[in-house]
Amino acid sequence: MKRRCEESVPLLGPWIDGELAAEDVAWLAEHAGCCEACSARKALLEAQRDAVDIWYHKPARAMEIVAEVTKLPKEVIQVAYKETVRMLSGLHDEQVETLIAQLKINKEFGFLKSDLWDSPDRIRKEFFHRA
Repeated sequence: MKRRCEESVPLLGPWIDGELAAEDVAWLAEHAGCCEACSARKALLEAQRDAVDIWYHKPARAMEIVAEVTKLPKEVIQVAYKETVRMLSGLHDEQVETLIAQLKINKEFGFLKSDLWDSPDRIRKEFFHRA
């Protein structure tokens, strides 16, 4: 049975995270290899994962990228980075849930394109460091 994009899209995030069974990885890799849309979605998800990894694990590089994009002074970026990380990790569970609900609404209205926003558990894990 040939699987379609509708079946593939929800599995792209788990595939990138190494959470799929080998048989699912095999058909998904085959599909993404011949489907330009799913290949592009996978690339976007990988880029987002890499950006989150840089943000939390390579702060100097994260601030360097922000400086290149925004042209803000280094001191401003350092303060903004520190405050953002502190704010995101210090939110109460209710605040995290409210933000996730707001992200879902933004996704439904088309403002957010990535499939990441359809997965509250993934958002909790990647952006708020919650299991």
